[in-house]
Amino acid sequence: MLNKIKVSVIVPVYDVQKYLAKCLNSILNQSFSEYEIICVNDCSPDNSQAVLDKYYKKYPDRIRIIINKENLGLGLSRNRGIDAAQGEYIMFVDSDDYIKTDYIQRYYEYAREGKVDAVIGGYIRVSKSKETIHSISDNIWATLTYGISCAKMYRKDFLNKNNLRFSSYKCGEDVHFNTCAFCCSMTYKVIPYEGYYYVDNGKSITNTMNYKKNHEEIMMNIFLDVLEKYGNRICSDQKDVLEYVCYVNILNALLQFNRG
Repeated sequence: MLNKIKVSVIVPVYDVQKYLAKCLNSILNQSFSEYEIICVNDCSPDNSQAVLDKYYKKYPDRIRIIINKENLGLGLSRNRGIDAAQGEYIMFVDSDDYIKTDYIQRYYEYAREGKVDAVIGGYIRVSKSKETIHSISDNIWATLTYGISCAKMYRKDFLNKNNLRFSSYKCGEDVHFNTCAFCCSMTYKVIPYEGYYYVDNGKSITNTMNYKKNHEEIMMNIFLDVLEKYGNRICSDQKDVLEYVCYVNILNALLQFNRG
């Protein structure tokens, strides 16, 4: 099994007892077979570990469990999964979400065919009343403003070569990660496929954030940090793109987190 791993699926786990089984079932029920699941328990306060133990007992050759000694947050928990991953490619699935049965296979085929650093697809947002399809346009503007790290596949060698890991930001860690990847001249393929179900969980990090914080200021700091790290490596046209994306995220923070 270990010699056949092509894809590592990283699942950070925190306070998701209600959703975790559906998430894991969807990953286990894949048409693609050469993959592993790495679950990182970030000191979950509920019975999520009991769910993980149950699945590990049943699928010991498929599932690996990492238990954090202290609560690290989403980004740093993902980093632990990246460091432990044995696959050629990395995917992230949040533990309250789920995926279609051909999800890994579709991304892997495009990644191998195009020999790119990342494959980017759309997603389906699931709320109590409806499902909404979010497709993505094949252009740099849409790709960068689409900051989430799920519904994507990354080549692990590209991440390691450029020392790309998630920051400790509790807000905007996906934006920071993908913007840094852009500055490292990431090659990518946008695919016409929506196989990731993003569940509108009322207890998610996004929905439980402290709205008294200045999230637009956090976004500005994220982009200042990116420019400090990569400013000498990118051309003026790329800086224009980063400036645009920075303003888009500041506006989104104002509208979403500060209620307009």
